[in-house]
Parts: sequence; C-alpha cells; structure tokens
Amino acid sequence: MEFAIWNGKKISASEVSAEYSYEKQVRDVSSKELLCPDPNCANPILRYCHGDKKDAYFAHICNEHCDYGDYDRDTPSQIKLVCKRLYTHLASLGYNVQMEVKVLKYHYTHILITTDNNERVAIEFGNQRTSEKRIERIIQEYKDVGISVQWVVVDNLDIPEGEDRVYCLKRYVLNESTNNDLIIIEPETYRVGQYKIDEKRYFAAGREIYSENYPKTYTVESTLEDIVFENNEFTLPGFIASYNTWFEKKNRQFLKKKEQLEKEVTEERKRQAERLEEIRQKQKEERAKRGRAFTYTPYKPVTPAPVFQPPEPEVKPQLTYEGRKAEIIDKMNQTENVVLDSTGVKWIKCEICGKVDEAFKFVMYGGKNKATLGTCAECSRKGNK
Repeated sequence: MEFAIWNGKKISASEVSAEYSYEKQVRDVSSKELLCPDPNCANPILRYCHGDKKDAYFAHICNEHCDYGDYDRDTPSQIKLVCKRLYTHLASLGYNVQMEVKVLKYHYTHILITTDNNERVAIEFGNQRTSEKRIERIIQEYKDVGISVQWVVVDNLDIPEGEDRVYCLKRYVLNESTNNDLIIIEPETYRVGQYKIDEKRYFAAGREIYSENYPKTYTVESTLEDIVFENNEFTLPGFIASYNTWFEKKNRQFLKKKEQLEKEVTEERKRQAERLEEIRQKQKEERAKRGRAFTYTPYKPVTPAPVFQPPEPEVKPQLTYEGRKAEIIDKMNQTENVVLDSTGVKWIKCEICGKVDEAFKFVMYGGKNKATLGTCAECSRKGNK
C-alpha cells in the first residue's frame, strides 16, 4: 500500500523512504500510530516496510475487511508502478490530482483529477484481464456520483488493424470513450501510444481500396512525461487535431485514387468496346467475302417454258386419332426402331405410366435402345420417377 494516515495526515511510502530521518520517525510509530486511509477499515493499524528487493510500502497487520487492502492486493504491480509514475508527472505539472482515493463506496480510484471548474475525472487503469462486467459496473458507479471516467490500458504498444481484433477493454475504449481513442502505457519503458481507428470504408470502381501511407489505425507514440490533460481528457498534446489533419489528407488521397481508378475503368471499357467493334467488322468482312459478289445483268425477255402440271394427288380419307393409334399400337413393344403412323407422326410410350401417345406430348423421349420410350408431360409435372 502506498498511503497511510499519521497524525491525521496522509503520508506516502515513497516520500517516507526518500529521507532517512523521516523514515526513522515512521519506523518508530510503525504498528502503533500508522492507520489505514480507508475510513471503513475494520483493522486499521498498519506497519511500514522497506527492504532491498521491494520498494517501501505500508501493510496491514491484520488484512481483513478493508477495501484499501483489497484494492492493494488485487491491483497488479505493473499498474501500481504506472499509476505512481503518472501521478508524479501530473502533480509536477500543477494539476489538482490525487492517487488511490476512495470516492466510491467499495472502490479505490487510481487517479482522480479535479479541474478548475471543480469537475472530477477519474483515471482507471486496466489490462486484458479487465472484464466487461467490471468496466460497466465501475462506470455506472462513477456516473451515479457525477464523475466522468477515462480508461487507460497498461500493456505493450501493439494494436492490430481493426477494433474487432483486440481484447475487451481496448475495444470498449475505442468504441465508447469520448473521442473513441485509446491510450496504452507500456509498464517497463513508460512509452505511451495513443490510437484512433478510422472506421470509414473506402470504395472505388466497385471494390474496397486500402492505402499503405494511410493505414486504418492512426498512431502517435511518445513518453509518459508528454501526457497532458486537455478538455477534461487525458491525452498526448494535440492528438485529436493531428488525427483530423491525417484524416483529411487520407480522404483527399482516396478521392484522387478513386478518380484515377474510375478513369482507368472507363478507358478499359472503351478499349474493350473498340476491340469488340473491330472483331465484329472483321467478321462482317469475312462473311461478305464468303458470299457471292453482286453483278448487274441486263434484262432479257425469256419465253416461258410450258408449266408442268402434276396429276392431282389421290385424296385419301383422313384417319382419326384412334385410327392412327390403332395402326401403331402393336409396334410399341419394341425399343429399337422409331414408330410412325401413316401420316408420318411419331408415337412414344411413357416409361412410367405406360401411356402411348403422339411424341409432341412427351417432355423427353428417345436414346440408346429407347427409340419408342419417353416421359409424358403429366408424369414429369408430378415428379414421378
């Protein structure tokens, strides 16, 4: 634990360890007068600890029923170090800032900033283990007491191209923070990366296009000591303005690329049309060459030859449907030869229902060893097999 109460004042373990005489005084009252900052702590007596391997800290003698003790135990050491480093930086810039302060009922805020207008902004740190349920609960509790909150991720400076490929806290911040931007602080190097994803999709000539010069994610990297507090937002200096400039340049390049692609498509279509017309013209010329050349022959009257008058054909009585069917019915039991009636009409037998009828009433017929077989229209409609 970083803080304790001594003689009614809040003291920091880091400040105590910085001066030997101060540390000696605190050691004298350790386990006696050092109290837990949590007003609801059931066992408030603390002891001061400082060794070779660990930095100075305060610890409960009995660590039960204490929100501050729970916070200290559950907060990863990397987040504690980043929180302390950032608190020191903001305090050096003159901000009204507090660290590990209890403004919610059972929760300790990592950093609390109070603006000149008495507005309070909570800075909460998280990592890949921070669940959506915890995020929503904490935000609602801050909302209930009129405090806005900004989340900062403690992790390595790497983020994929697209918010759909990041873990819960990163994705939440990219979608639901005030400026839809994400701040990541690297725990060991204290490098800072600020990210904002351009969710706009760029289409030209019927396809989506991408730019190597302007990727989907806008990124600025710096150090923790460059962080400022502007417009009630924890940010790198001028980040939003630089993003807007980058976005405008990206759009201008896209419009230029779009115009170029559409021009190329138009020109290609024109070339294709010209090639097609050229092919058609060549085909027309080839057909003309294969045809007879037209020559003009003067008209000469010709004595007409006598017209041959063929004898009148013998009129045979027209057979009825039933009569024609009777002609061929005995021939339908074989499948090798086509069966025609006396009028030249082909007859088929349905393979499914056995009906014999004229061929035009069948949807299909014929084939190898099926000269007289087929499928009638009725069986085809019923889906019979």
